[in-house]
Amino acid sequence: MSSVNTKGKTGRKRKSKNVNEVKVKVFRIEGVMKLKYGWQKFSLERRGISKEDVIERVFSELGSRHKLSRRHIKITLIREVREEEITDPYIAKISSMEKILVYKIRKRKIPPVEIQ
Repeated sequence: MSSVNTKGKTGRKRKSKNVNEVKVKVFRIEGVMKLKYGWQKFSLERRGISKEDVIERVFSELGSRHKLSRRHIKITLIREVREEEITDPYIAKISSMEKILVYKIRKRKIPPVEIQ
């Protein structure tokens, strides 16, 4: 965990809350899924923090895309991939970036309006 110096509303430097730095890895997932005409092989590359995170995402994506339940998806291999081995251009481009910023948008409370 590290802290980041930022400028507040007054222009003075202040230390923000601790920022968690997490190492994101690329995994290759291979397996088979049951479709209408039998079992179909698949191979996907996904980014994630852990194997469990990536497996959950694969179940979610294939289930929603092909209307499959988890019992119709069998994962045979999951392994971490180096940057040179990545075949998906989108994953390769994101993995080559040094930093990705994620902004959290706070919702404003809008006061109720009286209708007359």
